[in-house]
Amino acid sequence: MRRYLALGLAGFLAILFTGLAVWQLKRYAQNSALVRQKQHFTNQKPETISSFVGVDFSQLRFHRITIAAEIYRGAWVLLPGKSASGESGRHFYVFARPENGDAYIPVLAGFAGAKTNPEAYWKTIPAKMQITGTVSEMYPARDASLIRAGNPTEFVIPVMETSAFKAMTGLKIFSGVLESEAQLSNDLEKVAQRIIIKPEMNLVYTLQWLALAALCVWWLKTQIYSKRATQ
Repeated sequence: MRRYLALGLAGFLAILFTGLAVWQLKRYAQNSALVRQKQHFTNQKPETISSFVGVDFSQLRFHRITIAAEIYRGAWVLLPGKSASGESGRHFYVFARPENGDAYIPVLAGFAGAKTNPEAYWKTIPAKMQITGTVSEMYPARDASLIRAGNPTEFVIPVMETSAFKAMTGLKIFSGVLESEAQLSNDLEKVAQRIIIKPEMNLVYTLQWLALAALCVWWLKTQIYSKRATQ
């Protein structure tokens, strides 16, 4: 009985691993298409959006855009666990409302060292400015902190997402992030481009799943032939 259970489990795992390999191949095709899309927009001149009212910001992914924006003075966001020039620190996000829009865009403004006072940097960012950057999706990073102006308390955001920002600021916020091509203050450091897609890793995972599937098939084959040999 145990032998048949083991054979059945091995067969199930072989099918499962093969399915995962096929899924990784599909992911490879999808990510390869995203890389081509990203390269296309990277080589384009920044776009000027005539109106942000009612815009589906997620449809602008990878687009380079330029906005004339007003910076929200009530709060900003810090994302820890980052580094630049060998120094550990945090990514500094602000909320910018395009002059021709009705909602705020989370903007990656730059890098702040771990030992620095972020509020000092905050005060050096102009209230109104022009920002050029690349639109990306908001990655669900953990342990980000939202800080309200004049309040030293850091409100930890369990998962960095649009709904959390809306709940903690009361603002209407676009779903996505604008990664500024230059730091918004000379006191901040520029952040290297965050959008990294590696389709080749999907091929690596495909080979891993296929190898495991082949191992299960080999084991099944040896068990079946050994059973026949003993009969």
